[in-house]
Amino acid sequence: MTPPFPDSEEGLRLGEFRAWLDSFMEGAEITVAEYPFQKPSDAMLSRVDPIESEFWSIRVTQPHETPGVRSFGGFAGKDEFIALTWGLPRDDPAL
Repeated sequence: MTPPFPDSEEGLRLGEFRAWLDSFMEGAEITVAEYPFQKPSDAMLSRVDPIESEFWSIRVTQPHETPGVRSFGGFAGKDEFIALTWGLPRDDPAL
């Protein structure tokens, strides 16, 4: 991994998160789950309960041997996602 991400487990996760965001902005295909309680385990973008609030969760699970990254946010318009928070799920299994 090259800068700005360190050559560490955390750097690998952040690099994959950045790559996912780049792919999303370029219009790549992603798996989407519209219903929070009926989502496949490989869903990369899913609605958060309650669905009326229109918040979404991005889950980046690469590299598989490390915990992933999760980001929460919403859409301001078509193809305009605003990430409000993100985290490395070290201590919180809900992330």
